[in-house]
Amino acid sequence: MVHPQISISCLSLTLLLSTSLVGCSRTAQSPDAAIATPVASTPTQTEVSAATLLQPDEGTPINPPRAAMLTGEEADAEVNLRSQPTTQADVLGVGTVGEQVQLLRLVVGEGGYTWYYVNSPAASAAGWVRGDFINLGNAASALPDTAAASPTTCGQEKQAAFFETKTFLVYICETADGLRYLSTNKQTRESLALTEVQESQGTYVAINGSYQYHVNDGTLALYQVDKGEYTQMAGEAVVKHERAK
Repeated sequence: MVHPQISISCLSLTLLLSTSLVGCSRTAQSPDAAIATPVASTPTQTEVSAATLLQPDEGTPINPPRAAMLTGEEADAEVNLRSQPTTQADVLGVGTVGEQVQLLRLVVGEGGYTWYYVNSPAASAAGWVRGDFINLGNAASALPDTAAASPTTCGQEKQAAFFETKTFLVYICETADGLRYLSTNKQTRESLALTEVQESQGTYVAINGSYQYHVNDGTLALYQVDKGEYTQMAGEAVVKHERAK
C-alpha cells in the first residue's frame, strides 16, 4: 500500500502508492508519452495547499477502508475534521482522542504531512485529519474479511516482475486480460490491485483514477495528473527487483 497504502505511513505512500489516471490515460497516445515525457517540465513533488482544493472523493483511496484511532497529547482532547488537508480549512466536525474512525483516503497535504480523509461515526461527520493525529496501530481493519481475502502475490498468475521498497511489495502479474498491478504495504498488509497497467522501456504505470503509480528497477513513485500536468505525491527507492526471463 505507491499504496497511495507508496512512504505515506499507511498507508504511507498510501497506500499508499500508500495506494487513485484519467488525464494521461485519455490524452497520451502511447505508454511512452505517459512515462517518458508526461509534461513539458519534470514533475516535482509538491504539497496540497489551501489554494489546491480537493473534492470530497479525491485523494488516494484506501481499499479496503481501515480502522484507526484518533490520538493526541492529552486524553479526551478534540481533533478537528477539516474540509481540506490544511489547518486553514473549515472544521466540519470534531472527534475525540481515543475515538475509532474509518480511513477512506489519503494525500500529502500542508507541511508535507500525510492527511487522511476519515469518517467519524461518533461525530456524525467526515473530514481531513493530519497524520500525526492518527494512530494506525491500535485498531483492527474495518473490513477484516475483505482484507484477508485480498491477494498479496500473483498466485496462479504468471509473475512478470517484482519490486520491493522500504514500505511496499509490488507484483506485476500477467492475466488473460492483460497486466495486473498488486501493491502490498509490508507493515499494515493492506493491498491495492489495479488492472489498467501499461509498460514501456522497463517502467510499469498503473492507473487509478487521477493517480498513476510508476515503478521500475530504481524507483516507485505516485503521481497525480490534472489536465496533463503531473505532480509527484510520494516516492521510494526500489531496494530489490526481479523480472521474468
